[in-house]
Amino acid sequence: MAMNCPECGMPVEEVAPGKCPKCDYNFKDYCRNTLHEADVAHSGEDWFTAESKIHAAVDHAIRHHYKGVKIIHGHGQHRGQSGIIRHNAISLLKTLASQHHGKTVPDKGNPGAHILYFN
Repeated sequence: MAMNCPECGMPVEEVAPGKCPKCDYNFKDYCRNTLHEADVAHSGEDWFTAESKIHAAVDHAIRHHYKGVKIIHGHGQHRGQSGIIRHNAISLLKTLASQHHGKTVPDKGNPGAHILYFN
């Protein structure tokens, strides 16, 4: 997953080496204090696509040492949706929290999102 360097703005495809190739900004310090964010429900996703996006976001957050991942799953009440993505996403996040010794909490600022914090 690509991101822009918070220091110089250069697009960086992979931050695993730990530093921006242009300005040497240390991504590990940045990631340690931030949440990775993924919207899994607002581009017409079905549950299987949303599940795949959740796993990819969690893997990315762990690999790059983020303090956690915010999953935007939506309310599930619009356009006749049953809320299946919301329900299943919360359940999956709780399972992943247990596997990674973390915790899952509702996002206080967005009722259509939950946060998985890593310890």
